[in-house]
Amino acid sequence: IKVFSGIIEMREGNVQGHSRRVAANAHKLAKQMGLNDDQVQNVLFASLLHDIGKISLPDDILNKPFNSLTKEESDRVRKHPALGEGLLMALEPLQKPAQIISAHHERHDGLGFPAGLKADQIPIEAAILSVVNDYDSLQTGAISASRFSELEAREYLKEYQGRRYHPQVVDEFLRLLD
Repeated sequence: IKVFSGIIEMREGNVQGHSRRVAANAHKLAKQMGLNDDQVQNVLFASLLHDIGKISLPDDILNKPFNSLTKEESDRVRKHPALGEGLLMALEPLQKPAQIISAHHERHDGLGFPAGLKADQIPIEAAILSVVNDYDSLQTGAISASRFSELEAREYLKEYQGRRYHPQVVDEFLRLLD
């Protein structure tokens, strides 16, 4: 996990430290939400490795905010959760984290990717990773060309609560941040 995480860190470019920040917050949130020890560990591992599927992307795509990508570039980025799952499934201890990684861009309303899972079809661990990942990504400029302040990122989570994000996860994460 340290080796893979280190490789991901090397590829993060202008958002360096993203995986570590996401892992720290997702780990705390999983504990706060009362997940069992295995689930908490799987959230931690999945969070550290959630962008492993992006290692195949060229730098010019990696360094552009998601909402400024062309359709072709966006389609390539949308494959990274499934690619990450595929890379890690060969390692038995990482199979559950791999499944979490695969679902971390699914949306509560079913409009996410790669499988279009909806609400309770999305593992709670992936719902946690989704909220925490986007919170950090909004502030680093990985989603939008303009970086969100902490307050703006919180407001974004609230605005999309129940549509993009699991409502309880958003509530618990905001409580954790407070």
